[in-house]
Amino acid sequence: MLFTITATTPVGVRTDTRKTAASAIVLAMNWEEKGFENILITPPDQPTKNFKVFQSEYYGMAGSARKRHRRSRVYSLALSRLPPS
Repeated sequence: MLFTITATTPVGVRTDTRKTAASAIVLAMNWEEKGFENILITPPDQPTKNFKVFQSEYYGMAGSARKRHRRSRVYSLALSRLPPS
């Protein structure tokens, strides 16, 4: 399961692969800092996406899972502080 990252550089097109979505995003961010353009990420079994779109979708999913987990932990803590019945 590899993520393919492609970008346009001053000397042509550059392509690389990464095993995880987070690693693909980090590489794309590094390329953006170097001035590469048209950075695209192709996830396994999904259509190619602009790196910024992919990044927001990836962190959006991670963020919603994090919020769900935080709420359940707070609820468990509140229940544990109830006096015994």
